[in-house]
Amino acid sequence: MVRHPFERVVVGTDGSAASLAALAWVAGRLPAGAGLHLVHAVDPATELVVAAAQVDSGRLRREAEAALSGPWAAPAQAAGHRPTVHLVEDDPTVALLAVAARIDATALVVGAGGAGPLRIGGVTRRVLHRSSWTVVVVNVDPGSDPGSPAVAPAGAGPVVVGVDYGEASDAAVDWAAAYATARDLPLRLVHAVSPDAVFPFDSPADSLAAHLGPGTALEWAAEDLALVREDLEARHPGLAVDPVVDTGPVVRALLRATPALAELVVVGRRRGRLMDPRLRPLIARAPCPTAIVPGCVQATG
Repeated sequence: MVRHPFERVVVGTDGSAASLAALAWVAGRLPAGAGLHLVHAVDPATELVVAAAQVDSGRLRREAEAALSGPWAAPAQAAGHRPTVHLVEDDPTVALLAVAARIDATALVVGAGGAGPLRIGGVTRRVLHRSSWTVVVVNVDPGSDPGSPAVAPAGAGPVVVGVDYGEASDAAVDWAAAYATARDLPLRLVHAVSPDAVFPFDSPADSLAAHLGPGTALEWAAEDLALVREDLEARHPGLAVDPVVDTGPVVRALLRATPALAELVVVGRRRGRLMDPRLRPLIARAPCPTAIVPGCVQATG
């Protein structure tokens, strides 16, 4: 039986448009009986500033508690969910990861935040650096566009996943297949082949194939996707799998393969490594949220 990747979800919220977008998106995609946990962190450093300014910190906490159970939870309540709320006195990144560990989360969902063309806020960056859980980053404010991921109809599909030859890719493919199966969506596998030799540590097989000739890398990628497709269709009967081999940079290939009403883009992250800088343009430019899956994540039960 396929385990839904959103069985127990942690969502960071501070009342901002970005956090409300994250909650609105996931609230429409939770399975029946899912655990939804909203986390708001009160940074001790901020409390010191408030105390120095002789502002009633107790009143501010009470206001945050009321907002967390009221307007900040409104997108979840509108979708028929009753979230568990956590007001935590700690750094926001530490608070999110601590709650995720405490409830044995299956995913974290955060808004992109930040400013500029490649916007990712500081908390979101730090969560991506440190998380041992899959993190879904929602990059559009709710209600800003009828086709935005926060308000687009659930089930539009497809789920698009980046594929290469490593452990992180395997984890991303497994997670994406579990999500697509649970939501009855098609799955698109995308392998981008570099026209030049790539850095060996990143993908030794692509690097070797590039040295053997341009046709070899494409042939190997197509053969690999065929094997992945065969395995997924055996483990997930009824799952529609569409393999795509493209050339050029990974982000460009993923964006080309992601239609306007895609449900999700999924990529893997190698454990112990800092956030890949390529994630920024992918998160900012994809027409849907992006799921970042750490290596060794088990998405099926």
